[in-house]
Amino acid sequence: MRTRVWRPALGRKQPLPSADTLARTLERLDAGELWTYNQKVIQQARHNKVWSGRSIGGLMVIAVDGTELYKTKAPQRACKNCSTRTLKNGKVQYYERVVAVSLVGRAPRVLYTIEPQRPGRMNRRRPIEP
Repeated sequence: MRTRVWRPALGRKQPLPSADTLARTLERLDAGELWTYNQKVIQQARHNKVWSGRSIGGLMVIAVDGTELYKTKAPQRACKNCSTRTLKNGKVQYYERVVAVSLVGRAPRVLYTIEPQRPGRMNRRRPIEP
């Protein structure tokens, strides 16, 4: 685990959890509850005007970023929503991608949404409207 990520969150005196401990914890979390909590935090921050004075003409800058979370060549490890691709050596690889939208600038940085890219929707491009 990268200590520069966890140290500030846990404090210097706390021992870092093992990867297995983190995995067990994540398995027990309810993603729906976390999502609801995140949305409430964003609403409260807006209500408290946390970002006032950090806009340009009343507008704020967001970043849209895509990333590949997971990949494997083992079919038994593939998730039900994984996309597939055939590699140069002829083997099939299973992977999962997401797109996230977050606020750019000074803290607090907020993740507004994260959406999975489903199979068959990877290369569709929509024109950008002015």
